Amino acid sequence: MKYLLYLKLLIVVLILVFYGSVLFHKIDLPTDDLGRHLTNGKIIWETKSIPETNFYSYTEPDFPFLNHHWLSGVVFYFLYSFTGFTGLIIFKILLLLAAFFLIFYVAAGKGNFWAAALASIPAIFILSERTDVRPEIFSYFFTALFLYFLIKFSDNPKTDKIFWLIPLQVIWANLHIYFFIGPAMTACFLLEKVIANRKNLKNNLLVKKLTTLFLLLSAGCFLNPAGYRIVFYPLNIFKNYGYDIVENKSPFFLEDLMHNPTIPFFKLALGFLIINFIIAVVFRNFSVFYFLAALATSAASIIAIRNFPFFSLIFIQVVSINLKPVLENPFKNIKSSFRLELITSIILIILLLISIVHGFQGKLSPDKEKGLGLAFQSNNAAEFFKKENLKGPVFNNYDIGSYLIWHLYPQEKVFVDNRPEAYSASFFTQIYIPMQTYEEKWQEQLKKYDFNAIFFTQQEGTWWGQNFLRQRLADKNWSLIYADSQAIILIKNNEANKELIEKHEITEKNIIDKIIYLKNEKVKMQLNGIHLLNLISRPDLAFNWLQELSIKYPEEARIWLEMGYIKSAEINADALIDASKYLEKAIELGENLPASSNQLGLVYFNLGQYEQAKNAWQKALNINPADENAGNYLRQLQQISLPKIP
Repeated sequence: MKYLLYLKLLIVVLILVFYGSVLFHKIDLPTDDLGRHLTNGKIIWETKSIPETNFYSYTEPDFPFLNHHWLSGVVFYFLYSFTGFTGLIIFKILLLLAAFFLIFYVAAGKGNFWAAALASIPAIFILSERTDVRPEIFSYFFTALFLYFLIKFSDNPKTDKIFWLIPLQVIWANLHIYFFIGPAMTACFLLEKVIANRKNLKNNLLVKKLTTLFLLLSAGCFLNPAGYRIVFYPLNIFKNYGYDIVENKSPFFLEDLMHNPTIPFFKLALGFLIINFIIAVVFRNFSVFYFLAALATSAASIIAIRNFPFFSLIFIQVVSINLKPVLENPFKNIKSSFRLELITSIILIILLLISIVHGFQGKLSPDKEKGLGLAFQSNNAAEFFKKENLKGPVFNNYDIGSYLIWHLYPQEKVFVDNRPEAYSASFFTQIYIPMQTYEEKWQEQLKKYDFNAIFFTQQEGTWWGQNFLRQRLADKNWSLIYADSQAIILIKNNEANKELIEKHEITEKNIIDKIIYLKNEKVKMQLNGIHLLNLISRPDLAFNWLQELSIKYPEEARIWLEMGYIKSAEINADALIDASKYLEKAIELGENLPASSNQLGLVYFNLGQYEQAKNAWQKALNINPADENAGNYLRQLQQISLPKIP
């Protein structure tokens, strides 16, 4: 029936628009890897060679590094050369939409369309975890492409189109480290066919071709500039990894540390996937291939949040195919089928329209600025550095390394960048982190490298980085000369920099005038300005600014949380009472992480309200039973008894 075809087309379009709304955001260059990839591509193209040492760094320039995504850098560089950052975003959107469409096409064709459509909604929520322009986008696309070819080949074993995957595998092996997924999928698919045709393997064309394909795909992985070293690199990359990064952490670990809207959807999808396979067993629709694929992607996602997209792509197909026999019966009767399809369509359209609105409003990824091109003030800090002819050596933090490589190399090299595998593990554990934690270690490295500038992301995400910034901003030997919503720059307070300091220095007295422009931007930008006020020891100005924001944005939980933290530091009863109110408000509005409850407990403890303190710390433990801080506070509370503040 035509009405059914039109409904399905509308739903597919809405699904793609929803995913597109998630992908439609600007590039946050200071914290992305993209700058380094573009520089890689430029150097490789111009020199016709792939460097194998950490030559961007002046700290460990001779440390060996295998560039397992060199071709991605070349592709990105060429796209950027012709289309700029806007073109890179459009390319990413089109590539990932193509990957998603291939997955959906197979899921709807081999399984049930309505199940595939419904599964797409949580899948896209989970996919919103990884939406930046990175080499991994090629792995998402090739995973979808391989699945498409393998499933189509199963329907027509006589075709030789399946061997098109061999040159694609060679390309994949040079684009991204997850190239091993191609042979792994083929091996699982082959295993399923071997089991299904175990009584007549010798004469089975399907098994023969898949065996040949697997061997040729495996051989194709060796066709890269580094040969066997790249093939075995996925097994070795974490052997020298001295720095923990969020994307390599488990979602079950991260959910107690930060707000991430994708994690609840992943947990729900994971539970549903388990139920799904139980249904498949009951209805005798069990697939060895999809079971192994689901098991592998689930395990990979539980280990590291960066693997969420692979879970999502498999999730759609597994749900659609496993539920097909369950959903066939209700749709057999023509009248019942019409009603069910109409009701399901209406529900899907409503859900998708709501999801699209959420997507374009940025609620799925609140830290991403919607649009094309670069995010607000992405280039400003680097342009200031170059305009004022600042000189190194530069001490920079981990996150901003790729940004500095893009803007300053080869004139300036970096202290570190966001490639843990490009530095020795001891560099991070014995130098980088300790020098931000211990003053004597900082002085030791300062003497060794004679830093002239410090270049940090403004919202440095580690406690040691925040500790370091506070120390340097209070250090009279350093002057803050630049700050925006993305980055801050300090230079050494010496005679050579005197003129620059007199012209640009930001102090406790003039800081509100220097960053007042942030008040004209979004809440996130204003909170960045408030964060800087706290770093430079002006909590009074920060609190006044927060009070203004609390009137304008009363439902913004972080505003109340920041007000609570500021008042918590004032050791007097009135301030602590205010702090408790602000923290309670923040928790009520969604800042219900263990850290918030622990801070509230400390406030109540200092007020002498021990029962409320106990309740707050117990709440932190309820959220995360492994929270050491809450456990320690509760044990100490049992051992001491202090008088209440009068």
